[in-house]
Order: sequence, then C-alpha cells, then structure tokens
Amino acid sequence: MISCPDTKFLCPTEKLCINKEKLCDGKQDCKDGADEKDACSSKLCDSLSCEYKCRASLEGGTCYCKDGKTINPKDQRTCIDQDECKEWGSCDQICINTPGSHQCQCGSGYSLVEPRHCKATN
Repeated sequence: MISCPDTKFLCPTEKLCINKEKLCDGKQDCKDGADEKDACSSKLCDSLSCEYKCRASLEGGTCYCKDGKTINPKDQRTCIDQDECKEWGSCDQICINTPGSHQCQCGSGYSLVEPRHCKATN
C-alpha cells in the first residue's frame, strides 16, 4: 500500500503524492480530480458570511475576495484593499496604491513606457 508523508496528499487513481498546498486550489492536479472534489468541502460556507465569496477548502470553506482586495486577517471574512505596492516588481520606480489597484510613476529623467516600466529620456 502506498502512503504519503503528512505534507502530501495521495492521488488515489495514479498513486501519486502531491503537495497539500495544491488541494482545493481550483486546479485539478490528480487525474481523477480527487484533489479538488474528494478532499474539499464547502459545508461551512453559509455560516462564514463572506463579504465576497466562499470556496471549498480542507476546512469546509474559506472566504476570498475579488482582484485588488485581500482577506482581512482580523476576521478572515471581510475584504480590505490589497496594497500592490508592497509586492516586489509592481513598479520600476514609484508605486502609488489606489483603492483596488495601483499606479506607477517614474522619477525625473525617466518616462513610463509600459504600465510599470520606466525608461531614461534622452
């Protein structure tokens, strides 16, 4: 009998161990989809009162937010603005966080050539 370490999940059909982080992520990693259907549940979604939406998880459901927002770590159900400027590579030079998005700007002597890249001006 095949078994997997605690950090892995056994795909029953192909007898393959996958990382548990791949469970309930919306992508089928086991050929039979066991990592998305057998391991996941949404039974708690109604009781979570998610501000945006709830998806199946190992714990019975988890709240998530639309793009530009992130789950509030204080209650795990409401959505707060995501500060994209904290993410490496959001902008080449100057990043300004805006509600639900961000803007890139360039310093003196540079111009914005793509949504996030700066190029020296001649």
